Amino acid sequence: MWIDLANIDIKTLLDEQSILHSLQQQSFVEIGQRRKVPVWTGNEFKLRDPEHHVWFQSWMNDTPVNLYCQVASFTQPSHKANKVICDVIYDWVKRYKAQRLIEFGSGIGNLTFPALAGAESILACEIDDLSLQGLERSLNELPASLSHLKDRVTIYRGDFQKKLTQDFSQFDGVLANPPRSGLMGFLNPLQNLAPEQRPEFFIYMSCYPESMARDLVTLQECGYRMQEVFIVDQFPQTDHYEVLGLLQREKA
Repeated sequence: MWIDLANIDIKTLLDEQSILHSLQQQSFVEIGQRRKVPVWTGNEFKLRDPEHHVWFQSWMNDTPVNLYCQVASFTQPSHKANKVICDVIYDWVKRYKAQRLIEFGSGIGNLTFPALAGAESILACEIDDLSLQGLERSLNELPASLSHLKDRVTIYRGDFQKKLTQDFSQFDGVLANPPRSGLMGFLNPLQNLAPEQRPEFFIYMSCYPESMARDLVTLQECGYRMQEVFIVDQFPQTDHYEVLGLLQREKA
């Protein structure tokens, strides 16, 4: 259970004590945007640092991979739909025989692992430090049959919507799963390259098609054309959905 309240309400909850005691008998509890864990000292509740546990699962082809994260971490709402997403990512990366992949918005690694099953190396870029800690632990806890793959992932932390220092010409493909605001400045280095230097393919996943549409205009200007689109109904009884798009750079 994740309880995200104003600070004054969190203090009231800690002081009241009985509600938290009751909740902890039924669930694992995290509190606030910093995902702190309430701990009973015998006299009062104290908040300790976030803990990484296996709260979700990704896939490398047909092999499940445990994802270490917090209750409040960003995950997909449906395991069944997430398997579909992982399969699509794996198939697309495998199709291009990608040697080097750069990923924007890796989070806890939900898309990193299916991509890793089809690529030789991945540079995983993410701004949230807790998410990257979870990704690193998940890599270290891979099943024995896959443990050799962890060295193929390089983790890079920074605000890549504003500034990206990586040279896109060093990569065969791009995998992007940005926040609702879209890619923003992430695409600037791509625009500055000659057409033949740009990665061969671009995989874009978004739960906010409005910002995705804006980014697709820029990608089209960079010579990319849509090859396939998947729409996944991840959020039943709502107007929201996940969109996966595969774009390929036009040959010179």
